[in-house]
Amino acid sequence: MRGQVELPAVGIALLLLTVTVVLGVAIADNAFTSAERSAVERQTAMGLSDQLVGEQSPLTNRQNVINATELSDLDGETLRNRYGVPDGADAEIQLGGEPVAVAGDPERGTTIERIVLVERGQTRTIDAPLTANTRITLPRRTANATVSIAPKNGTTIRTVTVNERVVLAKRSGLDGAYQLTVSPYQTATFAFESIDASPAGSTTIEYYPRETQKATLSVTVDE
Repeated sequence: MRGQVELPAVGIALLLLTVTVVLGVAIADNAFTSAERSAVERQTAMGLSDQLVGEQSPLTNRQNVINATELSDLDGETLRNRYGVPDGADAEIQLGGEPVAVAGDPERGTTIERIVLVERGQTRTIDAPLTANTRITLPRRTANATVSIAPKNGTTIRTVTVNERVVLAKRSGLDGAYQLTVSPYQTATFAFESIDASPAGSTTIEYYPRETQKATLSVTVDE
């Protein structure tokens, strides 16, 4: 009689053990799947982040230096077609906490963050009269300049120098606009040399300094 009473108890215990094992396996399988998914998302997000800030990226002026103008053109279609975001994945790019481009509709996913420099170009202009002592100095971070020379009263400007190096020369006289390249790592001082004792006219230098600031680039991938 006692053995008969114990048999149902043993059966119930075995049933509970089986349920516990099945649940444990299910939980472990879910945890493994979640971890595997996170690893794939992280790998995809890291690869995308590396592409965006790489030296060969169309978005950068150099490694980790993002061109703000180029970044503004980034969109979800470009993320998929150029940067290889899979059709089965959603992705979002943010800069400084502001959305830049989204492919799909990422809800959570894995996010990779990195500090980058964002470079923005500006246009500035300096106007000056042409005299025997005209000197114009441009600040650093300027790589290009447009020099416009408008002589008057028969003035002949034969040469233009930058930091005492001749960059423009014309025996019959310089007149008009000229594109020049200067070093962005030092100031550039322009001087105008005339054959006239009292030159007359004006010059305009348009230059394009670049300003940089730090920002956080976030790449989120949800697969």
